Amino acid sequence: MFYTYRQNNSGGFYSGPKYVIVEANSESQADDIVSNGDVVYFNGCVTGRDCSCCGDRWHSQWDDPHENVEDAIAYCKQYAYDPQPEDEILIIENLEGYEYEHMVGLCVQ
Repeated sequence: MFYTYRQNNSGGFYSGPKYVIVEANSESQADDIVSNGDVVYFNGCVTGRDCSCCGDRWHSQWDDPHENVEDAIAYCKQYAYDPQPEDEILIIENLEGYEYEHMVGLCVQ
């Protein structure tokens, strides 16, 4: 399954990709995989990384999973707020136990 994460522009700006898609077997595994890198983190207001009035930049998994990566990308594009040409989606796929990361553009021209 593929799980999506959307970045909140805490502090009035985005940092890195607006969306992250991760392949995992469950919500908890998706959270573990995505927060193991240096892009996504949880509880940013508590740790002081994020603006307390804007809220946490990233949230743990809460959305329904997608059957394939194409559906997850389409979901990100459909619900993107104010998409810009430079916006990207980070995709983390688990291919036979190996994590493969790559970026795709959010905007379709």
